[in-house]
Amino acid sequence: MTRQAIHLVGGLAITGYFLYAGRESTLIVLLSLLLGTIGLSLAAARKMKIWPLHIFLEAGERRKEKKAPFHAPMVFLLGTIFCLVFFQDNRAITGGLVILSAGDSVSTLAGKKFGKTMLTNRHTLEGTLSGIVFSSMALLLFFPLPQAALASTAGMLSELLGVEDNVAIPLAGAAALTLLL
Repeated sequence: MTRQAIHLVGGLAITGYFLYAGRESTLIVLLSLLLGTIGLSLAAARKMKIWPLHIFLEAGERRKEKKAPFHAPMVFLLGTIFCLVFFQDNRAITGGLVILSAGDSVSTLAGKKFGKTMLTNRHTLEGTLSGIVFSSMALLLFFPLPQAALASTAGMLSELLGVEDNVAIPLAGAAALTLLL
């Protein structure tokens, strides 16, 4: 739950900053955060605890990630950076970031709570559908329903491909919006 809350709030904060400050400023902030996260990862790998960041690390890290501290935030930041670099349309970028933030968080929580029908070894139909519906609702702030639903579907289905979802989701969502706009 904590991990998904961090995912949702962090992603929406990045989206809000992008809408406020624009692409260049957001890229500078994200690249700075990525470099800082790499430094924190190196420090954590050497068993150094940096208050209060180690609290978030311990609360949001999966057991299998203990050997690669801060892996998840680094990949999340890379996914957002790629979205900003590869797409030119600010609306498509916004959509990709919203799908990553809202859809991915909700799909994980719903899949764990209500998931019964396995689509892959890690994803359920119920979680995927919840992510599509929730991110579509969030995208309605920016797009008409057909575009919101199609982009959310593309983003959330990309999670099933077996590649890193924090990279695949925003890229697939932004690509779908680029084609639809």
